[in-house]
Amino acid sequence: IHHNLLPLVSAMFVVSSPSPVKYALNYLGFSVGKPRLPLVEPDEKSKALIEQTLKAYKVDLPIG
Repeated sequence: IHHNLLPLVSAMFVVSSPSPVKYALNYLGFSVGKPRLPLVEPDEKSKALIEQTLKAYKVDLPIG
């Protein structure tokens, strides 16, 4: 299980947490807002990695 989930876990720590987690939740449709200072949103490269990883794991949670 650990080895199967490692890419997803790694994507959630690509930059300082909880920024990637908040970005992933917002991307999936959960309105959790942006990180508060001193944390900032992930850069474009990190956002692309997070999105790609979520798509690879077929994370598609219905909202509502």
